[in-house]
Amino acid sequence: MSGCAAILYNGQVILRRTLTRVASTATIAGALLLAGAALALAGTPAARAAVAGASKGTLAGNALARSALLTRLEIGSSWSQSPPPKAVPPLTCPAFSPSLRGEHQIGAAISPRFQGSSSGPFVSQAAYVYATAAQGTAVARALMRAALGRCIASGLLAGSGGGVTFAVSRRQSIVLPELGVAAVGFRVTGTASQPYQLTDVDLDAIVLAHGQTVTEVSFATFYAPAPRSLELRLARRIAKQIAAP
Repeated sequence: MSGCAAILYNGQVILRRTLTRVASTATIAGALLLAGAALALAGTPAARAAVAGASKGTLAGNALARSALLTRLEIGSSWSQSPPPKAVPPLTCPAFSPSLRGEHQIGAAISPRFQGSSSGPFVSQAAYVYATAAQGTAVARALMRAALGRCIASGLLAGSGGGVTFAVSRRQSIVLPELGVAAVGFRVTGTASQPYQLTDVDLDAIVLAHGQTVTEVSFATFYAPAPRSLELRLARRIAKQIAAP
């Protein structure tokens, strides 16, 4: 079944079709999943160059990065997962790329793409490890600014394709409780459109850092943001993992 509702979009009242059948949202779901897993514009020439120029890391560094990642059992046994992307995108993007010269990345890892239902949440995480705790702290200080929200918004826009177009309507910070590690959160609200269908989408990202490790976990959803209880539960789990001696 499907229904219609009048909404205000860019100052104009238009008609939104609310489609509840899984088949009708499959295309947008695929695009949203890709957007959630590629917040750093990994498809752009600048980001591809950054990935190509990055160190492949050390065995110990890559292992430490993998140890920061969530598993399906930690998220929920009823969740499904798909294989991770082949490359780990950088945390920065052309819209916000602070200088990280002198900071040596020795490891990186990215999780599978986790899916709670046909409409989300879609969860993905990437982790980056630096040569020393001092370097990791320096990277976190450079990155964990309000301007990083531009990369979250760019990541949503970069998910456009295959007949689906994303637009950003709002960008804001997410207030986080004390997690025992450095942490900052962002929310990007927008729409996903295809012929005769306009769907509300939200893309949240939480960046956490401790010692050598900086990690980002993203939550992409239809219709409403991911439950705060889910985001905080997973953020606390990640904080515990990266703070472990």
